[in-house]
Amino acid sequence: YQRFSNLGFYSSQRARTTNFGTGLWFQSPTDKYNLFFTFVSNVNTEEQNGGITTDTLFGTEFAEFRTAIPTNLTDANTRYQQRGIRFSNYYKLASPDSTNWNLQLQYDLEYDWNYWNYDDVLTNSSTDTLLYQKYLTDTRGARTYITDNNLSQTAYLHGIGPNGYQGKLGLQYDRHKISQANRDSTINDLSLKYNVSIPFVKSLQLYSKGSIGLGANAGSFDLDGYVNLKIEEWATLKGGANLFRRSIELIEDEFWINDVKIFDNDFSKPFGSKLYGTLNIPKLNTIISLKQTLENNPILWDFNALPYQLDEILSTTQLNAQIHLTWGGWHMDNYLQYQILSEDLIDLPNYMSTHKFYWDGDLFRKNMNLRIGVQTRLVPEYTAQRFIPVIGRFHEGVNPLQFYPDTDFFISFKVQSFRMFLQVQNITEFWSSDKEINYQVENHPQYDFTFRYGVRWVLFD
Repeated sequence: YQRFSNLGFYSSQRARTTNFGTGLWFQSPTDKYNLFFTFVSNVNTEEQNGGITTDTLFGTEFAEFRTAIPTNLTDANTRYQQRGIRFSNYYKLASPDSTNWNLQLQYDLEYDWNYWNYDDVLTNSSTDTLLYQKYLTDTRGARTYITDNNLSQTAYLHGIGPNGYQGKLGLQYDRHKISQANRDSTINDLSLKYNVSIPFVKSLQLYSKGSIGLGANAGSFDLDGYVNLKIEEWATLKGGANLFRRSIELIEDEFWINDVKIFDNDFSKPFGSKLYGTLNIPKLNTIISLKQTLENNPILWDFNALPYQLDEILSTTQLNAQIHLTWGGWHMDNYLQYQILSEDLIDLPNYMSTHKFYWDGDLFRKNMNLRIGVQTRLVPEYTAQRFIPVIGRFHEGVNPLQFYPDTDFFISFKVQSFRMFLQVQNITEFWSSDKEINYQVENHPQYDFTFRYGVRWVLFD
């Protein structure tokens, strides 16, 4: 069980997430049969303020209390609830000491009941008109409720053979019962799934996994394969390819609010491919990865927060690097990303980086571990995305965001099972003369200069 609660800095920004899970395990005396029962519950509730209405009040009297700055929404809330039970059954067909293939049957039975709800009490102001746009259908409020109850059954045959050969093959049936605006629909998906691992030589291994739709999801597939090549002792190279054709999401297909249909689309399934590779050089503490994605007829969200299908190929190239430098107890972790899109249709920065510089070592005759340092995230100027809470989607924007340097100071202690951390977030604002407010989403300011601390103590008996 765990719960996270955040009051937020601005009005109507409270959020709470509650997670609960439990399970039971039964094992037969001969260990041929194993049964696992699990129950999970995830509930997320949020107040939605739609962002601030103006940035001209920063620096004025009382503006240091962020709740004094007006927001677009004051009575809007969302709730997403996911609950499910699962029975997983495993039966061994061959003994583990057999020199032939060891076979195992798996049968999973799962039932999930989920819903998503949005409600806003009153929508009769000018800010409501600007924020909701086409989703504003009634001045007496905005309400939508979507449920998805899914019964899932999966049957697999697992196999582990000599010389490291492994694989599994099975069928998965999903029966989705969806209700939106008191309109019920049922979707019966059937998927063929597989997963294989084939060792060619000691330093070369082939992996592949995939899913092929056979039911209502016929024509959809996700096929992935990659090889791991160990280059002696100094590097590991991973290269692979992915081919996909995905089904249309419910939120892309149709949407209702206040029992009024906002859109009803007839999109074709997006089709695409990915080529990717990763080079890991342990002696240099460096990992470099490159990915190229081509997607035909992708679905995007325009300035009015409505989905549309692009009648061409969208290309995305991403280059990532992780570099860890050390000198004695001093460390510097660097995460770099550079990306290029063929079309200027997705509001994302071309590059961004995170740098962490710290000292990590033991003190007081190695009785206490100390880590102290700073972390900086650098995001260049780019066009901001907008967020519309009624559908929970980011969409196209027009306003540019300024260069955003975000720096945190942190210190943590560890004494046996006792841990404590202190963190000062966004110290860039503290030494900035103009107290500039930074954004990553239009009209949603980032957190101000903040001090946080935490304690964890694990007791053993």
